[in-house]
Amino acid sequence: MISAVSNRVKTITGIAYRKGGENESEVNSSTNEVQRMLLAIASIFLVLWLLGVIFHLVFYGMIHLLLIAAIVMFGVHLFRRNQRT
Repeated sequence: MISAVSNRVKTITGIAYRKGGENESEVNSSTNEVQRMLLAIASIFLVLWLLGVIFHLVFYGMIHLLLIAAIVMFGVHLFRRNQRT
């Protein structure tokens, strides 16, 4: 059990050891899987980074507008509360 987990960890991390039961094509296919997985992760991070840049540029001023609206609404709330008493 432990050796099977150890072999899988070695395969996932890209450290492929050629054992008696593994031929070279199995080692190459597992290395290709790791490379595809890392490429997919890098692609996802790139897309998320681009979305962050775009949203930052587009909605940068909106947070200030929301802050001003919140301050105005808080002032209205305080003003109405003082009128009732």
